[in-house]
Amino acid sequence: MRKCFFLLILSMGPAVGLLVSIASNDKWGVAVLMMGLGLMISAPLAAALTGVGRSGCRSRQGWGSGGSGASGSLFKGDSPLRRWDR
Repeated sequence: MRKCFFLLILSMGPAVGLLVSIASNDKWGVAVLMMGLGLMISAPLAAALTGVGRSGCRSRQGWGSGGSGASGSLFKGDSPLRRWDR
């Protein structure tokens, strides 16, 4: 249901841009530009209002957290293999 509202809000941006360009009797180039501008404004607005695109897991660890050494390497629990460890 959220995706339906997302698509509805998302489609309202280009529709408003098209209506504004038609009302001012502009050419199609300006209409496409206004529709693109409306899409650029409505996409983040629709995502913020509906919550589409948010991560479900809030406890994810970043790159620097965890690791075996004091530097916090990317290896979780293992030290990296070196050439002389083979």
